[in-house]
Amino acid sequence: MADRYEAWIQGAAAERPQLAAALAELGELYHKKLWHQLTVKLESYLDTPDFQQGGFLVQLYQNFVSGFAHKINLLKLAFFAVAVGKQMGSPEEGSAFIKDVIANLEASKQRDTEQPILYLRMQLAQYALVQGRLPDCKRMVEDGREELEGLTDVDPQVSASVYYAASLYYKQQKEYAQYYRATLMYLAFVSQDTLPQDFRQALAVDISLAALLGEDVYNFGELLLHPIINVLKEGGYSWLHDMLECFNSGDIHRYDELCTKYASMLNSQPALVAHERRLREKITILCLMELISTLPPDQRTIALSTIADRTKLPMDGVEFLLMKTLALHLIEGVIDQVDGSVQVSWVQPRILTLPQIEVLRARLDGWVDKVSNAAVTLEDEAVGVAVQPMGYLDQLRAALRPALCLHNYPSETVERHNKPVIEIAEPGSLLVLPPVTVSRSPQEHALIEQSVNSTRVSLKFKTADALEEYLLRTFLRFMMHRADQLEIVRRAPLPGYDLTLLLTHRHLERYSREGLVDFICQFVEDVHSEVSAMKLGLRSRARSVVQRYWQELEAVEAGAAAAAPGGAG
Repeated sequence: MADRYEAWIQGAAAERPQLAAALAELGELYHKKLWHQLTVKLESYLDTPDFQQGGFLVQLYQNFVSGFAHKINLLKLAFFAVAVGKQMGSPEEGSAFIKDVIANLEASKQRDTEQPILYLRMQLAQYALVQGRLPDCKRMVEDGREELEGLTDVDPQVSASVYYAASLYYKQQKEYAQYYRATLMYLAFVSQDTLPQDFRQALAVDISLAALLGEDVYNFGELLLHPIINVLKEGGYSWLHDMLECFNSGDIHRYDELCTKYASMLNSQPALVAHERRLREKITILCLMELISTLPPDQRTIALSTIADRTKLPMDGVEFLLMKTLALHLIEGVIDQVDGSVQVSWVQPRILTLPQIEVLRARLDGWVDKVSNAAVTLEDEAVGVAVQPMGYLDQLRAALRPALCLHNYPSETVERHNKPVIEIAEPGSLLVLPPVTVSRSPQEHALIEQSVNSTRVSLKFKTADALEEYLLRTFLRFMMHRADQLEIVRRAPLPGYDLTLLLTHRHLERYSREGLVDFICQFVEDVHSEVSAMKLGLRSRARSVVQRYWQELEAVEAGAAAAAPGGAG
């Protein structure tokens, strides 16, 4: 037997034959309790003209969706509720409806309600703006932006709702710079194809005007590269696009030409007429920045007269322009009034358009040519100059530094463990880098094998004779037997080597990288000293033993000779 929600669907289908098929499908999905499929269908019908007529979405929500609202995706429910609120008779009714939905979500104690509630509150902010409650709107927008920063894995529509509500508030308050930035952020979270054509055009015009009028907006590259700006060319606002390009290039002469050419269009915009002086000041500052940007960094000592010619200002005006630009932190430098120049050390980076990138490319090509010529000159002048090769320990030190850039990386073969990859990796593993060999001679060298979380250093020491080989083997065996205490010493060396060290990311957490490099290099140097000292000590002791032996032997022989018959005579 059908419940009251299915009964309403059947009645609505009878009253609206054009929706009969769609409503029957919704009723069937509800009967089968296929909540996900039902949610997808409802979302697809939101923008359907037949569902938009006569406030049908309101009836659909109150008589059907409300019965299973707690069972579907809560964010999709919020999207549907906002669409329903827009069909209410007045902003007050829509605001009351959205508040009821928020209260139900909060009372449900379900998980993941932060984003749906935030989305709904941004709709409340829009209602507050329509009702003239600007302080409430401002508070909700600021709270929404703060809450958005604390969320992770946010749905793009939720982020877009926050910045769209903020842009509406800033537009109402005529805070052009804030509106410009909020709208750019809004456009970053929406697809251009989903926006109606008339809305896109109005948005493109508003954000372009805000860019021109924003007090601290001196970068137009991001806007000019955005696809929405192309709407200006299609909708009879090409003059506005030309103005943006003019400001972006800092061409004050072209600005004067455009003001004459598009005088009627400019005069039709009250905001531009009211802030004509601000526009002139901005294009002059941008003209100065463009002049500085086109100069190489080592040639940015500019005469004030050059700036005056470029910006169409008197000399007194140039000094004021420089002080204004310095105060806005658009450039950094020093004004030399005695010499009549300014030395610029820094200019604010800007997002470049494609033509500006081409100019930069040409400058980079010139720089590359200069570097190549300098390299050829140095090679010619360096002919016959002997270059001192790096010593064995210096080469070892240089190879160890990058090899000890290790990270904490869980094992791919032993679950929930962190094993040295260099010890267990299969041949050809992408986690192991090609080995590096540092050689002093064929008899003495070091093999460095690096992986993502461990490095293995195998050392081969040179010995002059069998005695040194025996002493070295004894000394290193002593160390390997105490590998637990020495931490980085491996119990057995790799075949063909005398000693192998194993360093992991844990060692780098306890010791500095430079400290470990110094220890290894010092150890390599000390091994030779230790073996030489042991060899000298052994030889000295052997000499003493031999001397003592011969002394005792001579004493025995002398005693034997004295005790022999006739020995005294």
